[in-house]
Amino acid sequence: MTTAADGKTRISTEEFDRKFEEGEDLIPYLNLSHARMVQPQSKGNKKATFTMPAWLIDALDERAKHLAISRNALLNVIVAEAFEVQTH
Repeated sequence: MTTAADGKTRISTEEFDRKFEEGEDLIPYLNLSHARMVQPQSKGNKKATFTMPAWLIDALDERAKHLAISRNALLNVIVAEAFEVQTH
């Protein structure tokens, strides 16, 4: 565990994983300066079906697993961010 010049406590990924597995509070180790609240899904949601090459599905699944979210959640974030970039 080290302290950076900005005063934030830094830990290794191994230490972070251990703390996560043990259910410890990880908030002191997170950079929340760019965090944003995602609005809960409303009853007005619609389904969409995408046809993609297998390699792209595999890449999405790998990224979703790394983030510990579903493929659907990852796609929602990617699409929402794409529209956010275009509108700002």
